Amino acid sequence: PEDEVYFIIDCPGQIELYTHLQPINVVLDEFKSRDYTCSSICLVDSTFVTETPKFISACMMTLAMMVQLELPHISAITKIDLVDKAEREKFEEYIAPSGRALAYDIEELNLKAHSTRFR
Repeated sequence: PEDEVYFIIDCPGQIELYTHLQPINVVLDEFKSRDYTCSSICLVDSTFVTETPKFISACMMTLAMMVQLELPHISAITKIDLVDKAEREKFEEYIAPSGRALAYDIEELNLKAHSTRFR
């Protein structure tokens, strides 16, 4: 409808402000007290999710933010066009992962880390 008003608040990328501190909650509570409907969108740069550990970290970060803000939430990946084809194919596995695929990637990374660390 024409009479709806939307506010978009673009927040800095300092995730600690949203994952375990309260300042943004104070602002959101003020909006809610005035009967505004609030939601959140977390934009994650595609370069942070091209490797299994980074992907899991991004998921945990956005989950922590969603829990802290207590709002309907959308996580979106940005700049996917900057990721090369091989990384994009790996990324596609993350979008609809099987638990085994992620576990295999983590195990493979652990083996590589231990083999180079203990030579």
